[in-house]
Amino acid sequence: MGVRAFDEAPKPCRIIATMLSAVHAESRIERPLVRKGRLKHGIGSSLTGRSVEPFVAVPWDEALDLVAAELKRVKATYDNVAIYAVRAERALACSTMPRPNSIAL
Repeated sequence: MGVRAFDEAPKPCRIIATMLSAVHAESRIERPLVRKGRLKHGIGSSLTGRSVEPFVAVPWDEALDLVAAELKRVKATYDNVAIYAVRAERALACSTMPRPNSIAL
Protein backbone atom coordinates (compact mmCIF):
# COMPACT_ATOMS: atom_id res chain seq x y z
CA MET A 1 0.00 0.00 0.00
CA GLY A 2 1.25 3.49 -0.74
CA VAL A 3 0.31 7.13 -1.18
CA ARG A 4 1.34 9.48 -3.96
CA ALA A 5 0.32 12.89 -5.16
CA PHE A 6 -2.02 13.30 -8.12
CA ASP A 7 -0.18 13.80 -11.38
CA GLU A 8 -1.98 17.13 -11.89
CA ALA A 9 -0.78 18.52 -8.54
CA PRO A 10 1.97 21.06 -9.31
CA LYS A 11 3.10 21.29 -5.66
CA PRO A 12 1.77 18.40 -3.57
CA CYS A 13 1.16 19.15 0.09
CA ARG A 14 3.58 17.50 2.54
CA ILE A 15 0.66 16.18 4.60
CA ILE A 16 0.28 13.41 2.02
CA ALA A 17 3.19 11.61 3.69
CA THR A 18 1.10 11.09 6.85
CA MET A 19 -1.98 9.69 5.09
CA LEU A 20 -0.85 6.06 5.06
CA SER A 21 -0.26 5.95 8.81
CA ALA A 22 -3.74 7.41 9.40
CA VAL A 23 -5.42 4.38 7.82
CA HIS A 24 -4.70 2.16 10.83
CA ALA A 25 -4.28 4.84 13.50
CA GLU A 26 -5.87 4.14 16.88
CA SER A 27 -7.65 7.51 16.73
CA ARG A 28 -9.26 6.81 13.33
CA ILE A 29 -13.05 7.04 13.31
CA GLU A 30 -14.24 3.89 11.59
CA ARG A 31 -18.01 4.48 11.66
CA PRO A 32 -20.11 7.60 11.22
CA LEU A 33 -20.97 9.27 14.53
CA VAL A 34 -23.81 11.67 15.26
CA ARG A 35 -24.42 13.66 18.43
CA LYS A 36 -27.15 11.85 20.40
CA GLY A 37 -29.43 14.90 20.75
CA ARG A 38 -29.11 15.79 17.07
CA LEU A 39 -29.99 12.24 16.11
CA LYS A 40 -33.05 12.23 18.39
CA HIS A 41 -34.34 15.79 17.81
CA GLY A 42 -32.85 16.75 14.43
CA ILE A 43 -32.12 20.39 13.64
CA GLY A 44 -34.18 21.47 16.64
CA SER A 45 -31.86 19.82 19.14
CA SER A 46 -30.35 21.93 21.91
CA LEU A 47 -27.02 23.53 21.07
CA THR A 48 -25.89 23.10 24.66
CA GLY A 49 -25.40 19.40 24.03
CA ARG A 50 -22.57 20.04 21.61
CA SER A 51 -19.88 19.84 24.27
CA VAL A 52 -21.39 17.25 26.60
CA GLU A 53 -23.60 14.79 24.70
CA PRO A 54 -22.14 11.48 23.59
CA PHE A 55 -21.87 10.53 19.95
CA VAL A 56 -23.81 7.54 18.61
CA ALA A 57 -22.59 5.28 15.82
CA VAL A 58 -24.99 5.09 12.88
CA PRO A 59 -25.00 2.98 9.70
CA TRP A 60 -23.38 4.54 6.63
CA ASP A 61 -26.71 4.77 4.77
CA GLU A 62 -28.28 6.70 7.63
CA ALA A 63 -25.27 9.02 7.88
CA LEU A 64 -25.46 9.76 4.15
CA ASP A 65 -29.19 10.48 4.44
CA LEU A 66 -28.52 12.89 7.33
CA VAL A 67 -25.82 14.71 5.35
CA ALA A 68 -28.02 14.92 2.24
CA ALA A 69 -30.94 16.30 4.27
CA GLU A 70 -28.70 18.89 5.92
CA LEU A 71 -27.27 20.02 2.58
CA LYS A 72 -30.80 20.42 1.21
CA ARG A 73 -31.82 22.41 4.32
CA VAL A 74 -28.80 24.71 4.03
CA LYS A 75 -29.43 25.22 0.30
CA ALA A 76 -33.12 26.03 0.91
CA THR A 77 -32.31 28.40 3.76
CA TYR A 78 -29.17 30.15 2.50
CA ASP A 79 -28.99 29.33 -1.25
CA ASN A 80 -26.12 27.67 -3.09
CA VAL A 81 -23.49 30.18 -1.98
CA ALA A 82 -23.55 28.59 1.50
CA ILE A 83 -22.21 25.33 0.06
CA TYR A 84 -18.66 25.19 -1.22
CA ALA A 85 -17.33 22.09 -2.94
CA VAL A 86 -13.76 21.32 -3.82
CA ARG A 87 -12.50 18.35 -5.79
CA ALA A 88 -10.76 15.90 -3.46
CA GLU A 89 -7.53 15.83 -5.44
CA ARG A 90 -7.37 19.63 -5.28
CA ALA A 91 -7.86 19.59 -1.52
CA LEU A 92 -5.19 16.93 -1.04
CA ALA A 93 -2.79 18.88 -3.20
CA CYS A 94 -3.37 21.98 -1.03
CA SER A 95 -4.29 23.90 -4.16
CA THR A 96 -6.70 26.78 -4.28
CA MET A 97 -9.56 27.20 -6.67
CA PRO A 98 -12.06 29.99 -7.18
CA ARG A 99 -15.32 29.86 -5.22
CA PRO A 100 -18.18 28.78 -7.50
CA ASN A 101 -21.21 30.99 -7.99
CA SER A 102 -23.59 28.07 -7.67
CA ILE A 103 -23.68 24.35 -7.11
CA ALA A 104 -26.55 22.14 -8.18
CA LEU A 105 -27.71 19.59 -5.62
